[in-house]
Amino acid sequence: LGKMQEGRVLKEVVASLEALGYEVYCHEYNSNAFVPQWRKRIFLVAFLGARASDEPFEWPDLPEFTPRRTVASVLESRDENRFLDLYQLTAAQWRSVQQAPSTKKHGLEGRLVRPASAEADTLIRSYRASRKGLAQFVKEDEHRPRWLSPREAARLMGFRDTFLPPPGLPAHEVCGNPVTPQVLPVVGAALAGHSTKARRTRAPPVALPGSRRTRHHLHWPAPRGG
Repeated sequence: LGKMQEGRVLKEVVASLEALGYEVYCHEYNSNAFVPQWRKRIFLVAFLGARASDEPFEWPDLPEFTPRRTVASVLESRDENRFLDLYQLTAAQWRSVQQAPSTKKHGLEGRLVRPASAEADTLIRSYRASRKGLAQFVKEDEHRPRWLSPREAARLMGFRDTFLPPPGLPAHEVCGNPVTPQVLPVVGAALAGHSTKARRTRAPPVALPGSRRTRHHLHWPAPRGG
């Protein structure tokens, strides 16, 4: 989203929300803190009407883990999946990968992930359709590389093994679309803390003259640009 039409799409989204009365905050997170994958995504938080608090919303930092996970942590063994060999590229497919323009541009090693690799490239929805593009393949031994299995794709996204991806090609499409689940509780906790702070600092009700009804003070966002 941040790169679509050189950022104009994101600006239009924010402007549209602001026109509806929202105060919008944007932030980009790379979820490689949680998974061995380079995965940058734009997150938006918006408050409607009165500002949630007198203080602006602060995006939390993602935690750092030491040592960080490697690609080996998401790979299946043949004891787990006896059908792994079915994901191996054929000789003709492997030749086409080696001869692809993207391989010549970025190098053959850039098309491979190994168990010791620190992270894989961003998993995309069209992963299985990107053999001649930028899809990466698992290289574990002297044999031809293979595709990520559906379970490996799910693990690479941060899904637990209790998650059941659909069978066949749709599994990679499903796993290539979402954000990494572990990022959401971090952002959610910050949002909940911000809302709690707002309730504590919100002005008390003011009694209307001659009536038992009350009204609340509204704290509108400060004018932009000073």
